[in-house]
Amino acid sequence: LDSISAAISHLNKSAPKIFSDDYFTQRGMMYFQIGNLDDALKDFDRALQLNQYASQSIYFKAWTLEIMKNNRQFCKSGA
Repeated sequence: LDSISAAISHLNKSAPKIFSDDYFTQRGMMYFQIGNLDDALKDFDRALQLNQYASQSIYFKAWTLEIMKNNRQFCKSGA
């Protein structure tokens, strides 16, 4: 996880002046890997604003939403 967090930090520091959907998709996938689902979801949404057909963002956004839904249901159950 530390290496992924370091990669995100490096990516944020060297961010391009013009962002592409691929930039947000890749960073979103890194956030997803470390369990930062809120930031992952934001990046997938940004990618889809730039390219509504960004298939990896569509896939990972759906997966992120499913995990978040399951987490909320788990917390509500009191388990």
